[in-house]
Amino acid sequence: MKIVYLDGKDRVKQYKLLFQIGSGGFGTVYSATDTHNNKDVAIKIFQVTLNITDSEAIENWKREAEQALNIKDKNVISSYEFRKGELPDGSEKYYLVMELADGGSLDKLIESQKTKNEFIPDDQLKNFFKEILSGMKVIHEVALHRDLKPENMLFVKNVLKISDFGLAKYVDQSTRTRSFKGWGTVRYMAPESWTLGKMSQSTDIYSLGIVFYQMTTLELPYSSADDKEMQEMHCFGTIPSAKKINQNLSYKFEGIIKKMMQKSPSDRYQSVKDIIIELDKPDTQSNTDRSTTISLAKQFLEKQEQEKSEKTKKEEENQLKFKATKFKVQEIIDLINQEVEELSNFLPEEKPWLSKGTENDYTLIWGGKDLVRFHFDPTVFEANLIINGQYITAYGYAEILKSTQKDEGINFILVKNTDDDYGTWKALEITFSVFIGRLIYPLAVEYQILAQVAKQGNAIGNYQYTSRADVKEEIQKVIQKALEYLNAPQPQLRSNQPRIYDPETMFDKDD
Repeated sequence: MKIVYLDGKDRVKQYKLLFQIGSGGFGTVYSATDTHNNKDVAIKIFQVTLNITDSEAIENWKREAEQALNIKDKNVISSYEFRKGELPDGSEKYYLVMELADGGSLDKLIESQKTKNEFIPDDQLKNFFKEILSGMKVIHEVALHRDLKPENMLFVKNVLKISDFGLAKYVDQSTRTRSFKGWGTVRYMAPESWTLGKMSQSTDIYSLGIVFYQMTTLELPYSSADDKEMQEMHCFGTIPSAKKINQNLSYKFEGIIKKMMQKSPSDRYQSVKDIIIELDKPDTQSNTDRSTTISLAKQFLEKQEQEKSEKTKKEEENQLKFKATKFKVQEIIDLINQEVEELSNFLPEEKPWLSKGTENDYTLIWGGKDLVRFHFDPTVFEANLIINGQYITAYGYAEILKSTQKDEGINFILVKNTDDDYGTWKALEITFSVFIGRLIYPLAVEYQILAQVAKQGNAIGNYQYTSRADVKEEIQKVIQKALEYLNAPQPQLRSNQPRIYDPETMFDKDD
């Protein structure tokens, strides 16, 4: 190529372009020599001009560009200067002078491992994870990256470094989706990027979760050539298990990646520092090792079209709510299945199993005996139930079938989050009120009682309730209690009694 020089901050014709090393939607990257400092550098020449005309916007851009250029960390590609200069053809272009990466990209490493059919070992994965997180920790002190992907993670003398940060939101969008106003490459975009939600550090953390999944499995969790299908998978698709593909992957990494990939920002790690702490925990102390929690709830596929009538909008909204609550019901069923599978590891040859009855009814069976009945209703959102000031979108219960006390068990409610469109499962213990003189034990109640509880509140009436956040623990307690009843001498149970609707009909008159 013809010898081309570009001006630098230290002198005219400071940079000598050597050869092209890459190109993309933003422009072309060249290997170059810094003749003033006698070192190799990379120079990205942008093929577009920044479409900024407002003077205040320009000043804001310059300030944030300076912040990005000041980010210095061993795991971040150093940016030396960003300027507008004249090229030999007379055109004026923006160009970025940065550290030269001599070891290729993480994307190339993944492709190489895939070709060899060899997974990256856990110890090497941990080193890569920590290098990426170390760089992101520093970047997040001043900016969001918004476009994390393996192509933007480069090796410099065997050290993994993050590149292409800070300026991404100011330069041409030609490599990003035009279907939505969110930012990112569609394969790595968080749900809130698709639905114009609030961007935060957890948005980058979701993208990192996709990258980490790809590093552990050598493939993407979601793949489609259609952007609309990609949106559907990122917003509503079940989070796949990396360990099912890479069976040698530790449970610890599996749990960390799943938490990073949660649909709701509030359910992900809130900072990369939290992930680093989790990575450094001994495997025996990690709370995420056994976690198979699926994502929480849903977000609308897109903004409702303005020209549609309110009736049509409401119908579409309810369809999405029903879809989301069914998704959440499947999440808690998966959690129950997880507990049953973990229990089976400690039991003799005959294993417990979860039998499906109707669409929303399941029974835990062991030794030919029905232990616990699980029932869920994903349509409660239509009733506008509110308990403790929280809107209930779905509910369910676990009834201990071998209990000597009628309808003993626990209830589950899906409460809507306040800061996003996702919901969170909670356990709801309902008992008779101490004021009506009945036995006090936890009840598994039908919808009519739940509605009565919501209407009366917790201060008066026939029932009292307490909500708990740890649903997994309550499931474990119910199963444990069922096994206790199974092992205890069984008195004659009352027969032909209806499920609870009124405490006055719960007991025989001579009780």
